[in-house]
Amino acid sequence: MNLVKRSLVRWCLAGSLATAFGAGSLAHAEDLRDAAPNDAFLVVYGMKNPERDYMKKHYAAVWKEVQNTRIVEQVLQLAQSKMAEGDAEQFIAVRDALTNALAPVEWAKLTDMSEMLYAQKIEGPTAVHLMMARIPDGGAESLKKGVNNLFDLAVGASGGELSVETETVAGVEMKHLKLPVQGPVQFQPAIGVKGDVFIFTTSIAYAQQGLELLANPSASSKFDDTRVVDALARLPKAEDSVAIFDGEMLSAQLAGIPEFINQVANGNPEAAHVSQIISEVLTQTEAFDYEVTVEYTEGYSNRTAAYGKFSENAGETVIGKMLVHQEDFDNWSQIVPQSATGFSVNSGLTLLPLYDWVVEKLPEMVPGSQEGLDQFEAIQNQFDVHVREDILEAFPGGSVSLAFAGAPGPMGAQGSKSVTMLRCSKPERVSELLHRAFNAISEIPEVQSQGLALKPAKGLEGFEAISANPLNMAGISPVIGFRDGWMVIGTHTDAVETALVTQGGEQPGWSETEKFKSFGLPVEGAVKSISYENTGESIRAIAMGLQQAGMFAPMMIQMAASQNPNGGNQEVMQTLQQAAALLPSIGRIVGKMDFMDSKLEVCQPGPEEGTWIKHSVTLVKPPVEEKPSEKSTGKASDTKAPRKK
Repeated sequence: MNLVKRSLVRWCLAGSLATAFGAGSLAHAEDLRDAAPNDAFLVVYGMKNPERDYMKKHYAAVWKEVQNTRIVEQVLQLAQSKMAEGDAEQFIAVRDALTNALAPVEWAKLTDMSEMLYAQKIEGPTAVHLMMARIPDGGAESLKKGVNNLFDLAVGASGGELSVETETVAGVEMKHLKLPVQGPVQFQPAIGVKGDVFIFTTSIAYAQQGLELLANPSASSKFDDTRVVDALARLPKAEDSVAIFDGEMLSAQLAGIPEFINQVANGNPEAAHVSQIISEVLTQTEAFDYEVTVEYTEGYSNRTAAYGKFSENAGETVIGKMLVHQEDFDNWSQIVPQSATGFSVNSGLTLLPLYDWVVEKLPEMVPGSQEGLDQFEAIQNQFDVHVREDILEAFPGGSVSLAFAGAPGPMGAQGSKSVTMLRCSKPERVSELLHRAFNAISEIPEVQSQGLALKPAKGLEGFEAISANPLNMAGISPVIGFRDGWMVIGTHTDAVETALVTQGGEQPGWSETEKFKSFGLPVEGAVKSISYENTGESIRAIAMGLQQAGMFAPMMIQMAASQNPNGGNQEVMQTLQQAAALLPSIGRIVGKMDFMDSKLEVCQPGPEEGTWIKHSVTLVKPPVEEKPSEKSTGKASDTKAPRKK
């Protein structure tokens, strides 16, 4: 019986949190922005945008497929069938109790909420959460009843260890689940309703802070932070959501963790030493001042734009040194061929500052570590391979990843080819080390039997091709070489040739394609990063793979079991067979998500030193019952100043 009670407590607590946080999608109204606490390092405000309603039809199609496949019932039945009789009864009892507890919740209203606010801060070692959602027509009250029922279930199953208490906070009746004494770390899940606004928090004090702001619109909220106001003035008007990340606030709050350790350590010298190490590490992670992101909709494209800034001392910290001086790409399109089916161009980061800091500070932070560092240095000298000079200096950051269509596989799936390019400042030294490593591997008898060989690549001057029996059987002919400050690695010679020809300016780049133009996102000047993903094709490939695996896996498992009837666990083999039989259903559900057609993301230097601008566009297929012409596409969004109070 105690086991049942403990299970109910766990399920009810988990259900309370999941229900409160996952109750619906982002939406719109005006006032909840006023409730964003100034000390939050993360704030997300969502508003209902009728332009985005077409997405509901796609989600409905996915849910319909979930119902058609009965995947939820199949999973529950499989789990229940593998339980002992007593455990199965317990499972059914918990499931029924949770279902009955959540019966009052009007789920349809939750998915149509008009606005939502989420805020998070760090208090000591604990993350504190506040969520408010405006759910009209009684939806907020129905959610409160459902979560309150979960609280009651947890109390009833706890054997007196839990209780529900009611407290009036800023004029709102809040019910919170009082947990056993937790010491300095407090967790107080609480719910309440103010009009049509549902409130969930893990701290009564944080709920009070938000509710007092909500009741006094003239008070200053996170949206009145001058940095946020400035960023919003530089970005398109938010139609779907606004996200605020305050890096300075996060750094200040994380600094409280070492202080917390000192407070509870009672003078323990080891704890004080750990606190000092954590403080030093956290100091070196400070680099970001803030980033503000807005989301908006244009036709059948979901768009985001962001403005961010490094902190003033970013150039003095390890993380800052790793990022702020990276080389941008002045002509990204001349790197990406027109035939690329996906790509990522990124200025990346350099690990050299981190390595230097560790080598310098480790002896101070960890007594006796200098001996280990000396041994590491001796090993590098012995093998004439030096991490700093030969690797970290040779690869200062910056990479290009290209994908191309390959020959169809035996099951009809589209094959692929790829090319990876890494900025390399010491090509001769890296080439020497690669050859040494290859020669050493080739001396291994097991490797020799596979016909491993390295020879000049045909048609690619300065490149070498790797051949081996397994690679030849798979139709892969990897090549590696150096060109114009890049180390280039490709799965196929023709893919590398295409990349090099484009990089040499002999062919137009990807920015000349119709696909790029379809995003309606001009990219002028240097970029820090840019990437394109054929999301729909990737989803379809995953769906096909799952369905094919579902057809063949049960037979393969059965064959394996029949070959060893007296060995192994037959019950486990049977369970694997039953689980594999679910894969086709999962594949069909995944396949319904291919309405997400493709995505383009870009980050460019901002208008001021130490700033950046990001844009992303996700193209979405129109719902099947609508015609593309019914909605406009590619229109420009007005840039407006933020809401004035």
